[in-house]
Amino acid sequence: MMTKNDKERFNKRIGGEVQISADIRVSDFMTEGAAYVTITESTESSLYERVCQYALQHGEDLQGMFKDEKYEYMSCFVCNVAAFRANFENEETLKPLFNHGKGDTVEFVISVPEKRVED
Repeated sequence: MMTKNDKERFNKRIGGEVQISADIRVSDFMTEGAAYVTITESTESSLYERVCQYALQHGEDLQGMFKDEKYEYMSCFVCNVAAFRANFENEETLKPLFNHGKGDTVEFVISVPEKRVED
């Protein structure tokens, strides 16, 4: 579960998109993304809100993870794969996360923009 401070930080996110990866284990201490999906608030606002709420309730270990040309992202981990699947497997947009065929998913990583990248 996220701490109170983590939840406050997550709630200050820049709205608009959420990225989700299905991670598989590649060694005893390492995972890697097997499938990736981006959900935009403008085209799928209901799913966007559901995923963000799920991350707030069930996400763990909120941390800065990566950046692209526009944003720095914060990410949390959802380790209860079965519960996430039960909540979202019928969503067409998320099907690649459950049907990647690259091995057993050990966690989902949910990432949201935290701040804009300075030029």
